[in-house]
Parts: sequence; structure tokens; C-alpha cells
Amino acid sequence: TLAAPSYHFDMLQDLDRNRAYRLGIEAAVEEGDLVLDIGAGSGILSLLAHKAGAEHCFAIEGDPALQAAARAVVRANAAEEGVTVVPKHSTTVKCGFGDDVPYPAHALV
Repeated sequence: TLAAPSYHFDMLQDLDRNRAYRLGIEAAVEEGDLVLDIGAGSGILSLLAHKAGAEHCFAIEGDPALQAAARAVVRANAAEEGVTVVPKHSTTVKCGFGDDVPYPAHALV
């Protein structure tokens, strides 16, 4: 079983919230974009960006329990080619060739 803070379950079950995020991401993300999901939690916003056409999403998450949850969600949605869970706190992520995120992002969720 996966552990996550209880408030994550409330957020995941909030259909109006998730619909609003989906619509916003669909409006902002363009085909081929690189997206950063800072504080990714379950990774749902990364999945929405990937489905909206992002070339790749980097789900940045510092909490080990949530990292595991995000990986499981990505795997369950067969999105491993389009979403990478980066197991780091956002303030320690390095951007650039050979780093955690290889080039600048087009969108941040």
C-alpha cells in the first residue's frame, strides 16, 4: 500500500477542482512543451499535461511517500515515456543538459 497525507485524497476526489485544473492545463500546454510539476504529489497534474500534448513532464516531489505514489500513478496510466518523477525537493533541482531537467520548461503546474 502507498501512504500519502490524507488531504491528497480529498483533492483527488474533488471533481470540480480537477476539472478546472484540466481545463487550465489544456489551455496553457501546447504540443511538444516541457512541463515542470513542482510539488507533484500524486502526479495528476503531470498526467493532465502529458495528455494535453506535453512532450515531457517532470514531476518534482520531495516527499518519499508521494514520490512512490506518483510513480505508481504514472505506471498505472502507462505514461512512463512522458512523465518522469524527480525525487527531489524543488529547491535542489538542477536544470541543464545532464541535470534533473535537461532544458527550460515551457509551462509550470
